[in-house]
Amino acid sequence: MGALVEPGRRLARIVRSPATRAVQRGDVRALRDALKSGADVEEAQFAIPLLRHAVNIEADGSAQWDTPLHMDLTALLPAREADPPAEPPRPA
Repeated sequence: MGALVEPGRRLARIVRSPATRAVQRGDVRALRDALKSGADVEEAQFAIPLLRHAVNIEADGSAQWDTPLHMDLTALLPAREADPPAEPPRPA
């Protein structure tokens, strides 16, 4: 099988907003700071709204590590007027 990328060619880098990075890391303080700095609570990356991403991150982390479910990120977003998704997340 040949190379997936031509030699010497760089892959595109995914640029995430501060709010999306905070959700990805599970960092409530960084998410709060990003929202205070004007981040859009309704932003979406790859068609996944920030609120749905937070739900997925927290639920997946709890399931994978068999730890109690913490909803700190998920609770912060509706408090900042994020709209819930029109349809519930699909189970993985």
